[in-house]
Amino acid sequence: MIEYKQAKEFERGIVYKLLCESYTDLLNAMPLYVKEFQIE
Repeated sequence: MIEYKQAKEFERGIVYKLLCESYTDLLNAMPLYVKEFQIE
């Protein structure tokens, strides 16, 4: 069963964290782009 939640129910920064995890392999393969696109 799919359960839908409002975005405010999740911890702050969860989307950023999930994107970082999903692009880890790409960023490791292209280290020159890490600083260019890193937000912090």
